[in-house]
Amino acid sequence: MKKISLEECIYSALSNPFLDREVVINACDSLSKRIEEGRYDCLIEMSGISHFINEADIEEVVRMLSREYLCQKVEMELGLDSDKVLPLGVLFHIGAGNMEGLTAFSVVEGLLAGNINLVKSSSKESGISALLLKELLTIEPRLKDYVYLYSFPSSEKEKIIELVNLSDAVVVWGGDSTIRSVRSLVPANCRLIEWGHKISFAYVVPGQFKEKDCYMLAEHLIKTKQLLCSSAQGIYVDTDKEEEVHTFCQRFIKILDKAGEKHGDRDPIGIAQNTLKAYTYRLEHRSEPYTEYQGAGTRIFYKPDRELESSLSYGNIWVKALPRTDIIKTLKKHHGHLQTVGLLCSEEEMDMLSALFFKAGATRVRRNGDMSALSVVEAHDGEYPLRRYSKICCKA
Repeated sequence: MKKISLEECIYSALSNPFLDREVVINACDSLSKRIEEGRYDCLIEMSGISHFINEADIEEVVRMLSREYLCQKVEMELGLDSDKVLPLGVLFHIGAGNMEGLTAFSVVEGLLAGNINLVKSSSKESGISALLLKELLTIEPRLKDYVYLYSFPSSEKEKIIELVNLSDAVVVWGGDSTIRSVRSLVPANCRLIEWGHKISFAYVVPGQFKEKDCYMLAEHLIKTKQLLCSSAQGIYVDTDKEEEVHTFCQRFIKILDKAGEKHGDRDPIGIAQNTLKAYTYRLEHRSEPYTEYQGAGTRIFYKPDRELESSLSYGNIWVKALPRTDIIKTLKKHHGHLQTVGLLCSEEEMDMLSALFFKAGATRVRRNGDMSALSVVEAHDGEYPLRRYSKICCKA
């Protein structure tokens, strides 16, 4: 669609009454029910998307598109007095590539706030977002004036600028380099709403957890492949004694391997790529002190420093010592990048340790196995999206 025709469509939609939120919720709920009934199973299989999602992912989609979930979300984020809450106007979503379907949910949030949504999908996504949104428009044709899908490389800056110039806000999902690149294209009169890539980790207090706690953490690492912002990249151990960290690594590598055997990717190509990543890591860090604990399909890298960093993912994690007395001074410099901390500690120490991590900049603290679980009351990176996609207006 050419810019002028898109511009005319946008102006026409803006001339109409505000989008009725009930229309959006009804359409999403219908889509949720159809997915639950299995109506799209064949389509998902034929398109190849089934390789990227599992049954648990589908159950999460069903829940997050349901009427109950969305109504609770609107009430929690916008409050009951919604007369003063109006849409920003036009949102341009630059989609995420690290989580299947995330772009579609970003658009649903934009619709719930009453906005027109221009959507650039990520080349790293399987196509599940496009499938969900197209089916949503088929179910409710009245939403077609509010959703426009595009697929082109991020290198085509001119196309991005065209869509930016038609927007009241740009919603970007990505890492620091992506956000810096987009920020340079957004004019002063257009809002930039950033949902950046974040780093999450687990924190273990020796002697205060059971074997099942470790297995739940291991399952989380394997099932998420450490690709989500809420996935643990590594584990800090509450100690300044190196021998305690080595003891934990020797114990945890067996548990991690057990989870990998049950839930891991047994694809030979994936295993080969994982092995190559680890070999490359060894070459790049051969001059640095570290100890590698290698399982059948998983690895732990113990490093004597305390720096927060990403992992190799896919069952490759780092483990480091971090006594609680040093949590704030070690992590505070990373405050803009912290997201979820998974705690393995006693119930009595949960509140005290949570407070330390919140002060350091974390936005979520969860029990070890629930790091990536979402509830309706939770925010993206410490902020409610519907509020960011709306404006408060005073009417006479």
